[in-house]
Amino acid sequence: MNESFIPSPNPPLVSVCVPTYRYGELIGRCVESVLGQTFADFELIIVDDASEDETAEVVSQYPDARLRFYQNEARLGMVGNWNKALQMGKGRYLAMLHGDDYHFPEFLTKAVAALEANPAAGFVFSAYHNVDNSGEFIEEVHPWQNSGLIPRADAFRRMLIFNPVRCPTVLVRREVYEKLGWFDPNLIFVIDWEMWLRILREYDVIYLDEVLAAYRLHPASTTNRLAKQSGAFSQDERRMLQKLFGGKASSKKERQLKKLAFRYAARRALSRRFHLLFSSENQLFLAESRLALAQEPLWSGRVAAFLSLGLLVLPSKTRLKLLKRILG
Repeated sequence: MNESFIPSPNPPLVSVCVPTYRYGELIGRCVESVLGQTFADFELIIVDDASEDETAEVVSQYPDARLRFYQNEARLGMVGNWNKALQMGKGRYLAMLHGDDYHFPEFLTKAVAALEANPAAGFVFSAYHNVDNSGEFIEEVHPWQNSGLIPRADAFRRMLIFNPVRCPTVLVRREVYEKLGWFDPNLIFVIDWEMWLRILREYDVIYLDEVLAAYRLHPASTTNRLAKQSGAFSQDERRMLQKLFGGKASSKKERQLKKLAFRYAARRALSRRFHLLFSSENQLFLAESRLALAQEPLWSGRVAAFLSLGLLVLPSKTRLKLLKRILG
């Protein structure tokens, strides 16, 4: 099925946008989770990135007037397809739900109510379940402490440490994307993380401490495949931070924040290198360390990279014992 997208004359309040690629076996659960929402004023837009599987056939089994399906004639790539799906949405609020994830029935009801009650917030996110490739429960994740509005400065500072937000838990005001731009196709691993940080430069955020979505973890995911590339994650993080902070900081507070951000990134990179060494991936460890020595913007990060190379000269048993203590 490859149909033209025809916008509704009366835009719904919410657009649930599903970019998908080769998720024919999983897309049905995704579609059913949206059509089963307790909130009714939405459209469901599915954009398939030229998959050669049963995606179109599965979607055709759901003859719901709120559903629109479009199949690209040629591949746009992951980020291009994300942006195309979102840009097709006409609702005031946009949710991006990947074809392998799914919502729980109250997601739209709770997320819309939160944004309606907090006009200063750019987006809302929630707790979630991690599930495996077959949909079996792995763990319940509560990435923040308490429900409520989080001031943008507080959220931004904490999200510089790690990305607690998963795409299926998010609902964003359309005007936010229109003002700040769509997902950055120049990034690989930190695409969504950069977007949340970009929004937090301008808007507060809401956290709902209840499980409203499921995030699927499986070896076939694009991110997991790409993550095996040596050094790429660290490079991507540096690109993200350079974009967020730009050139020379305009104030002392901004300079301190920029330095803190790069310090966190250096620590994450060092931790990844230690994990590579612990897994006996010595060549990858060396490649990451050389990259850090060449590109790490903080002198402390370069010193840490240099000193960590000394671990290679230790006997393997001694090295593993030391790494166990470092990694906890």
